[in-house]
Amino acid sequence: MEFPAHFYSHPLKTADAGRVVELVNAHARFIDSTEEQESVDSILSTWALPDFDLDRDALLLVDNRNSSDAAYADLVDIKHPYVRKYAYAKLHPDYSNDKVVQTALQDWIMMRARQRIAMVPDESLRVVLGQFADEKDQPANQLLKQRGYRYTRSTFQMLLEMDGPPPAPQLPGGYELRPVQDFVREFHPILLAHRDAFRDHYGYVEEPWEKFEARWRAWVASQKNFDPSLWFTVQQSGQVAGFVMCSVGTPQDAQTCEVNGFGVCRAHRRRGLGLALLETLFSELYRRGYRRVVLYVDGSSITGATRLYQRVGMHIHHQYNLYEFELRSGIEVSRQYS
Repeated sequence: MEFPAHFYSHPLKTADAGRVVELVNAHARFIDSTEEQESVDSILSTWALPDFDLDRDALLLVDNRNSSDAAYADLVDIKHPYVRKYAYAKLHPDYSNDKVVQTALQDWIMMRARQRIAMVPDESLRVVLGQFADEKDQPANQLLKQRGYRYTRSTFQMLLEMDGPPPAPQLPGGYELRPVQDFVREFHPILLAHRDAFRDHYGYVEEPWEKFEARWRAWVASQKNFDPSLWFTVQQSGQVAGFVMCSVGTPQDAQTCEVNGFGVCRAHRRRGLGLALLETLFSELYRRGYRRVVLYVDGSSITGATRLYQRVGMHIHHQYNLYEFELRSGIEVSRQYS
């Protein structure tokens, strides 16, 4: 597409991740002076996703009058059959009120999303584009509404700040809770459990196993702070009934830990397994000297996940609102609930 006068699209390479991080974090500090949102590792993790084309699925808009990076956007199709697309867009604070840049960025997102409808060859399926906006960034929320997006739900970043050791976990009879000891052997059954646990998550799409596994292996390979010793499972008769995955370090704080995945299989819920997993993880983190933990949760989860996190002492630290735009009407194959 043609960009406004004085602006051009900078061809992105992996070496440019630092430029993108600088722009995104400048925007984050503009919204909330105490926070940063991205790191080089997190940007490279997005760029390493299967089916992500850095030449076509990411945009760095540069002002050629002063060589300033004005805006960044990317578009990802996370799960086959690619009926749910997600865009990420940030403006440098110097261009936060520049309607020309805002329009160019959103026009590029819509153009690229419509191009990628072709990745869904079954024309009977509904295709949706989603964007998140920080609750504190009301101009971004209003812009998406003006562009025809519909608010659907919010995701919360939950934060735990430990001032003492967590309580000892309690398990019902017949279950065993233990750390992952042989990651290569245990990764497959954990993925099976993850697939089952997240079938109730909003937007879940049943994708071919090879696509699902490849996406997770690419994520593991891209994680600089990957530490399987902070992964735990709860098992019954040798079968994984629940899991929690964690890593150390976030863009905000190298000493804050992040829960990367957590779930209990559907047949094993309402037995206290999730609580036991979290208390086990938090106890291990406390033993290692870490005091802050974050995770992200669908604020409207039908599993009651938010209530569980509040029960273990977490509170809502950030709220991100999801807005969706229907690119093509049709049969809805992703998990929906109100």
